[in-house]
Amino acid sequence: INNEYFRISARVIDDHTCTVRLGYAISKKVGNAVVRNRIKRYLREIFRKLPKYNNKSIDFILMIKQPVVALGFHDLENQIHSSIREYLS
Repeated sequence: INNEYFRISARVIDDHTCTVRLGYAISKKVGNAVVRNRIKRYLREIFRKLPKYNNKSIDFILMIKQPVVALGFHDLENQIHSSIREYLS
């Protein structure tokens, strides 16, 4: 899944542990350390609150792009949720 803010790669595993694992890459081009760490905190919180998806474990890898800096927490959350729904449907 690719949009202007990030690219998501996901792998669904049909085990019954229902875990969500997250990996992310944020380049120094995105911003200074304060900005990158804020985005990382946002991502961890968004994925912590994700619902379980039909007894499946999902591994996500996000490659963050520079325009994400302009998004607030709720806007980023909405973008990620819509992308994940698109991927899983």
